[in-house]
Amino acid sequence: MPSQVHLPAWTAVRNASVFASLSVHASPSHSKKKSCIHVIFLPREDESTQSEDDDGVGDSLIAWTFPNTLSQPTKDLILRAVNKAHLLRTNILVLQCLLSDLRSRNAALSEHTYRRKWRNPWPSKVQDAYDTYKKDDHLWRDLRNRFEKHCSTYRNVRPVSRLLIERLCITLDLGDAAVRTSRGRLQFLDKYLCAFAKYRQVGTHIHEGSKALRSAEHAMTEMTLMLNLLSVP
Repeated sequence: MPSQVHLPAWTAVRNASVFASLSVHASPSHSKKKSCIHVIFLPREDESTQSEDDDGVGDSLIAWTFPNTLSQPTKDLILRAVNKAHLLRTNILVLQCLLSDLRSRNAALSEHTYRRKWRNPWPSKVQDAYDTYKKDDHLWRDLRNRFEKHCSTYRNVRPVSRLLIERLCITLDLGDAAVRTSRGRLQFLDKYLCAFAKYRQVGTHIHEGSKALRSAEHAMTEMTLMLNLLSVP
């Protein structure tokens, strides 16, 4: 009987190698029909999100070989996941820089120095940008809830199972949505930092953008864990 592997509902970013250099190539197989897929995750020290008290677990080269027994749609999904992880890494790093800048700009203001730039109603360009990221925010929250429900409903999933593939697909969508809403919210603040009625609202929106960004990081972690379960040593 195939072994069952427990996937946690939500894995802390520091417990897995989040930012990794990923590469994929197909190598020749003894069989003429199919090729193995090798996926290499090489963590980069300059992109680590580990805290000072982390033990450095996961800082070594990890290589996985995906067997020929996988169906072509599953192999295609694996390649999509690796490419998505590449893109997520790039987007997360860019958004982390923007988040840091916004926090600094917000810290330079106070309740006494903050001045609202626009009264209601906002100019159409401001309102449109706000409406867009709020719509993306709802989609991200729905996907996050769907992911958490899947994890709680199917606490034990088998490697290379339908449920694992299903969860990986949800995670890919979640990563996209998390980046999109974080980018929309943070870029809105970058352009229209003083659009809100009260100073404390700026901090609230920065915090919400940070939450979405952390969700994208978690999605990368989950992708890494699930790719591991789809592999053989």
